[in-house]
Amino acid sequence: MAATFWVALILMTHAAAAMAQSAPEPIRYTLSFPAPQTHYLEVTATVPTGRRADVELMMAVWTPGSYLVREYARNVEAVTALGAGGRVLDIDKSKKNHWRVATGGAPTITLKYRVYCREMPVRTNWIESDFALLNGAPTFITLADLSPRPHEIVINPASAWKRSITALPAMPGGDHHYRAPDYDTLVDSPIVIGNPAVYDFEVDGKKHSLVDVGEGGVFDGARAAKDLEKIVNEDRRLWGLLPYDRYVFFNMITESGGGLEHKNSTVLMTNRWSTRTRRAYLAWLQLASHEYDLQVERAGLQTRDEYLEDLSDTIELLQTTPGRLVQSAEMASFDAWIKYYRPDENSNNTSISYYTKGTVIAFLLDAKIRKATDGAKSLDDVMRSAYQKFSGPKGYTSEEFRAVVEQVAGTSLKGFWEAAVEGTKELDYSEALDTLGLRFKAAAAPSPERTKPWLGLSTRNDNGRLVIASVQRDAPSDISGLNVDDEILAIDDFRVRVDRLENRLEQYKAGDKVTFLVARREQLMRIPVTFATEPSKGWRLDISPSATDTQRRMFDAWLRS
Repeated sequence: MAATFWVALILMTHAAAAMAQSAPEPIRYTLSFPAPQTHYLEVTATVPTGRRADVELMMAVWTPGSYLVREYARNVEAVTALGAGGRVLDIDKSKKNHWRVATGGAPTITLKYRVYCREMPVRTNWIESDFALLNGAPTFITLADLSPRPHEIVINPASAWKRSITALPAMPGGDHHYRAPDYDTLVDSPIVIGNPAVYDFEVDGKKHSLVDVGEGGVFDGARAAKDLEKIVNEDRRLWGLLPYDRYVFFNMITESGGGLEHKNSTVLMTNRWSTRTRRAYLAWLQLASHEYDLQVERAGLQTRDEYLEDLSDTIELLQTTPGRLVQSAEMASFDAWIKYYRPDENSNNTSISYYTKGTVIAFLLDAKIRKATDGAKSLDDVMRSAYQKFSGPKGYTSEEFRAVVEQVAGTSLKGFWEAAVEGTKELDYSEALDTLGLRFKAAAAPSPERTKPWLGLSTRNDNGRLVIASVQRDAPSDISGLNVDDEILAIDDFRVRVDRLENRLEQYKAGDKVTFLVARREQLMRIPVTFATEPSKGWRLDISPSATDTQRRMFDAWLRS
């Protein structure tokens, strides 16, 4: 019996030693801010080489969740590599975002570089005297082979900064030591360093933190945290679980806007005054809920009328975008890399936002499922089922997701899918409205004396010049030949100043024929234009006064599922 014990102990010891030898050695980073007012980050990284004669290093070119190549290496400078005893190693930039280091056979090298950090958007880096916001992709240079290995971080905050916060798990040994199990997690975990206001709450035993940078005594963080807790509770009810141990809401209170979701955190940017008015605060709550506006309503933070108004805005935006008849929702998603995040003056004519049409499709699909199952199932059930089947590294195809939808609905959705997701024809709202007891309010009838003239263009103030910024396809401006970047000088030989276009247009009505005097690349041109009537904007949702009990039951279940 004793012999058996010792044999087992020896085997376990050898197994542990073998595992230790085979476990990949981590890359270790030290982040320092010796002069934060200059916006520079200094990085020192200890990189294992496996004693290869040379190693290839790389920096990512995009941030998870933000679908555009952004060339982060452009902000990197002073890259050096050291070997044993501090010996300087040869390092060459081999590609736009790659460096090759001749290691001399050293088991590890020390990489040093500086990063300029002064871009406030949610996907990049910002450093100033008060705080730092760091995203992983524009910060960390790693081994180009991306072999699975841990990445450890030690932060040396600027002298006035007391806290560092990230969703990464902390390591023993200090307040600012963190460890990512792999590179993917590293670049999906933003970090804030400074003296932010932090509001903690728990849902389902999981810690959540609202981290406010820049409250300035104006943004009501305590109120925001309480309302976030309500939304997270509603999310827990919807999904049946919270698939994390900790979640961080980084709330950067700046002059910027936007949000970017990560695995266990999100970065939000908002106006300092966004808790002072109801509309602005609801917009922030919707941003914090990742645009799941319905969850804000279900959490009791938004009225039904307010939710219907927001959904109406989304429908109207889609229905007044000419690109809806050109680009499908499927292709809007596929081409996000080259279209949605690279908009130009013609984008509205040729493309749509997958956020906008996706929201509308979800509304129509939810109603279709509820009707097909007599209210027994909904889009909520689809999302839960899809999460159970596809969460984690597996992913899914469009066909696989559609199969889940059809399984929940108990019927084929081929026609709907081809029309709404893959097609570019006008969406059919009738079934959804009938199922939920809704209607579109009739648009207000125009005055019989005067119908407001419509051009179908937008303008901008270019240093005091009234310049055309966009022209809508098939609108009077487009048909007449007015161009983007034309400077509008006069209408019917009377000068139009930069701030007086709307006032001048009030003197006309639909059907009037006028002549625009414009300057195009210094050449004066007279362009005849016939005003038209603006297309109907009758896309405001309302509860039908003749809704049946069944429709009202469906409506109530939709908003309180």
